[in-house]
Amino acid sequence: MSMAQEFTRQGAAVVVCSRSQEAVDAAVAGLQLAGARASGLACDVSKIEQVQALADHALQTFGALDVWVNNAGLSAPYGPTVHINPERFVQVTQANLLGTYYGSLVAMRHFLGRGSGKLINILGRGERGPVPMQNPMPPARPG
Repeated sequence: MSMAQEFTRQGAAVVVCSRSQEAVDAAVAGLQLAGARASGLACDVSKIEQVQALADHALQTFGALDVWVNNAGLSAPYGPTVHINPERFVQVTQANLLGTYYGSLVAMRHFLGRGSGKLINILGRGERGPVPMQNPMPPARPG
């Protein structure tokens, strides 16, 4: 939310998304209460058709798409591979990898067509070095 607030402080109109419409509505209301031009749409970034619908919404609402920020992600399951639910691992992979790819693809198609635009991809917890148990791994062998 603070990123959207900063963009609006700089004069930008913003479109926000979240997996739940309630979260979107709360964010948009807060931004508009502060005087921002804001809109939003619920979006599961692991579904390319929903990502495209988000871009279409931005274009229909504000007439242009200048900056696209891929900032969605799920917290990865941590620990030994045998203890991680495969369905949860797939959900995280789809959101964090495919979501970034889909957002980048949709934005770049638009940017290339008009000859300008900025794509920003936000990464997670590894900015200061490795974080233990972030990658599924085999259980430790008894000593």
